[in-house]
Amino acid sequence: MKTKPNEPLISFTNLPDGAFGPALDKALAEIEVCFKKLRTGTDTPTFQNTIGLIESCNARVEAFLLPLMAYRSTRTSQTVLDTIEQYLPKIDELFDELYINKDLYHKLASLEGSPRLSEEQGLLLERYLRSFRENGIDLPDEQRERLMAIANRLQTLKSDFTKNLLQAEEANLLHIEAEDQLRGIPDGLLTRAKERAEAAGKSGWLFSTKNSEYAPVITRAKSAEIRERIYHLRAGLCDDTKNNNLPGCKEILQLRHERAKILGLPSHAHFRFRDRNNTQPAEMLQSLETMALEDIPAVDRELAYLDELSEGDAGIREWDYRYLSVLWQKKQAISLPSFPRQTMVNGMMTLLEKTFGISFSRDPDIETYHDSVTAWRVTIGERLLGVVHLDLFSRDGKRSGNWMGSLRIAGEGSDEIRVNQMVVATNIDEGEENLSWYDASRVLHEIGHALHALLPRFGSSALNTIFNCPMDIVELPSKLMEQFLTSPGCLEYLLGREATEQEIGAIEKDQGAGVYIRNLQLRQAIYDLRLHLREQDPVPGDLFKFEEDHLKTGLQKASPGPSPVLKLTSFPHIMSNVYDAGYYSYILADIYAKSIFGLWQRAGVFNKEVCAEICEKLYAKGSLLGVDSVENLLSSLKGRTV
Repeated sequence: MKTKPNEPLISFTNLPDGAFGPALDKALAEIEVCFKKLRTGTDTPTFQNTIGLIESCNARVEAFLLPLMAYRSTRTSQTVLDTIEQYLPKIDELFDELYINKDLYHKLASLEGSPRLSEEQGLLLERYLRSFRENGIDLPDEQRERLMAIANRLQTLKSDFTKNLLQAEEANLLHIEAEDQLRGIPDGLLTRAKERAEAAGKSGWLFSTKNSEYAPVITRAKSAEIRERIYHLRAGLCDDTKNNNLPGCKEILQLRHERAKILGLPSHAHFRFRDRNNTQPAEMLQSLETMALEDIPAVDRELAYLDELSEGDAGIREWDYRYLSVLWQKKQAISLPSFPRQTMVNGMMTLLEKTFGISFSRDPDIETYHDSVTAWRVTIGERLLGVVHLDLFSRDGKRSGNWMGSLRIAGEGSDEIRVNQMVVATNIDEGEENLSWYDASRVLHEIGHALHALLPRFGSSALNTIFNCPMDIVELPSKLMEQFLTSPGCLEYLLGREATEQEIGAIEKDQGAGVYIRNLQLRQAIYDLRLHLREQDPVPGDLFKFEEDHLKTGLQKASPGPSPVLKLTSFPHIMSNVYDAGYYSYILADIYAKSIFGLWQRAGVFNKEVCAEICEKLYAKGSLLGVDSVENLLSSLKGRTV
């Protein structure tokens, strides 16, 4: 796709929180006129007067909706939350009405097989027709209308879930007044907690329950009392009377199940698996259960080691595991490397230039949405791929976790050519000059998502976006980037020095997480599938009991309880994001990534031909990336290394 070097970028100054409502009102009014013409027009259907028109309308909404959703995650305010609550249902309803319109469906169907369509137009037409079918276009009017109502209600519930979680994280604070209880907590976090307490007119320190503050406290605080207190605060998010997500979670599960039944499918998991290369959810569940059970001896050995370090007769409690893991690593002289922050970021960009020929150039003249965010032009040769807003640091008003989000998705509209603008967000403590193994892996992970979004060159934003990528494979580009941390040659750039033999040994032994944590992610995926495979009674009588039973199956009594971030009421991946009946994608992607990187290393990490092939067959595929693409890449790499 061609680009203009002087492409206008988003002006955040001209997009204050209050500007989105009027802008969306104008865009929606224009789109309503276009959609009426689309439904009632009598002109002979062409790609341009059907899909081309829909794509143009998509671009008009995305121009404001994508930055608005980014604001919710990165600099939220009540105005932003209220605007989303008001306009998202309107937008969904407007576009959903298209997918139950039989006249429009027949117009698009008449274009199938037309020799006038380009290959890309044919792919896009296929996507649109599939969306119509998945929305029940062949069903009676009453059922189609019910499906639309379900879709609209689900969007509202997911938006409410996110809003409640954001507000609960900001409101549920750990107040510590005794200085002797702060031992082990990083200095940078202590400074921020002190400033927060002073701003609230309180003595001592106030810690939020966001993961960026929860994780350092639960991992490093020497006081078991403090670890227990913040554990229970985090575990209680969104299941109390205020910001309560439990009723919403139950309704989401019920509506997902009803939609599947209307479409003639046994469960929501079957609905989500309908385009996954003939893999059935029960087969995936069985594979995951086998993997989890095979891990049990190693998990129990690890927990037995940690139990020896625990205090008193209580054994390993929920808030002890991460803290004891660090003590055990020190005792075993396992020393994972620590990454100087700026060295790691610069080294990552050097690696991307040496492998894929991608250059990152910081541009202080590009406006960002927050003072702590830096803007980077990303190019290959003379071609501008887009702009990445690197948003590394935790702050009030920014949600927990790590993510890649779009401010603008590349594509050719009717009157402009749009260039990618991406957000790469983590929640690193700004006061910490060195990154842990985990923090470094999160930065690489999200950059991997950004590359997958930046490199496609389709004219349609629907094909360029990674959010339409099959769930089986969406995490692979990011998981592959994490593998740079396992290569001594790559570590040299990320550390700014050669890794020691001790560090390389620690990497090979541990790779940044204990056996129990890796097994817990497997159990998470199993729990997600079991929850959404229920063909009758989609909502368990006691959701939390159902969760605990399924996360602990097969483990000895010594195992700690499930991490509070897995609690359904505060688990956005499967309740308000796109990983419902698909959380296993992290497991599958990790297996593929290790296989690909092993072959990549054997052929040479900096081998230009191999890097170009990985770039073309993986990162440049956009939403067309699938299991077949990955198998083709693996086969080719094996051929190179025989």
